[in-house]
Amino acid sequence: MTAARPFVYLVETMWQRILSAFSPDTTANKLLRLDWIEALQTPGCALCHMGQRKSQRYIETLLNEAVTDVEQRDTWREARGLCHWHAWMATEAPHSAGSLAILYADVLSHDSEHLATLTAATPATRSWRSHRSLAQRLQSWLRSWRQQRPCPVCYLWCEQERLYLHVLLDDWQEPELAQAFATSSGLCWQHTLRLVEQGKQHTHLPAVLAAQQVHLQRLQDELHEFIRKLDYRLARQPYGREADAWRRVVALYVGVRGGQGSEGQDGP
Repeated sequence: MTAARPFVYLVETMWQRILSAFSPDTTANKLLRLDWIEALQTPGCALCHMGQRKSQRYIETLLNEAVTDVEQRDTWREARGLCHWHAWMATEAPHSAGSLAILYADVLSHDSEHLATLTAATPATRSWRSHRSLAQRLQSWLRSWRQQRPCPVCYLWCEQERLYLHVLLDDWQEPELAQAFATSSGLCWQHTLRLVEQGKQHTHLPAVLAAQQVHLQRLQDELHEFIRKLDYRLARQPYGREADAWRRVVALYVGVRGGQGSEGQDGP
C-alpha cells in the first residue's frame, strides 16, 4: 500500500487533473493556469502561496475523515502524524482539537508501547548476548523513526506541485500566464530548482528562466539601492520599492514566511 492510497479520495480530482493535463488544452489545464495567474498577483513565490492554501485544504479534509477511517489511521500512525509545518498548521484549523487529540493519542500509544517493550526490566546479570540483542533492537527502533512514511500532506502537495510546474511550462505561451509571471515576484530558489529538475528538456524552460532572471536582477538592483541608502549621509532620502528588499531576498532563499520547506518538511 502506497503512502497516497488511504488519501486517494481526498485528491481524486487532483489525479484526474494529472492525467488530463497531458492533453494540449483541457479544462483542467485552464483551471490550473487560472490558479497560477491568481497566485502570481500575491507578493512572494506564487508556488509557496499555493502550497500553503492547498495544504490547509488537505489538512481540514484529513482531520475530518481520518479519525473514522481505519486505513488512514494506519498510515497516520506509520507516518507519526504530520511534519512540523503541517502539524502546527493543523492546530490552527477550525475545530481541529478533537481530531488531533484522537489521532495523536493513537500514535503516542503505539510508540510508547514499543519503547516500553525495548526498555522492559531484565535481570541484572544479562549476558553479552542480551546486551547485543538490546542494542540491535534499539538500533532498529531508531531506524524506524528515521525511515518513517512521509507526512501525508507533504506527499499530496508534492504531487500537485509537480502538476503546477508542468502547467507553467506547457502553457507558457498563453499571454495571460506569461504576463502575470512578468509582473509577479517570480519563484523562490527552491521552486526554481524544482522547475529545472522537472522541465530540463522542456521547450519553454529557457523562456521561463529568462523571465525569472529578470526578477532576480531587479531584486539585486533594489538590494544595492537599499544598501546605498544605509549610508548616514543619505539618511534623508526616502525609500522606494527597495525598502523591503532585505526581506524579499530572505524569502527568495527560504520561501515565503510560514511556507513549506525545501524537502517537504518543516518550513525550510
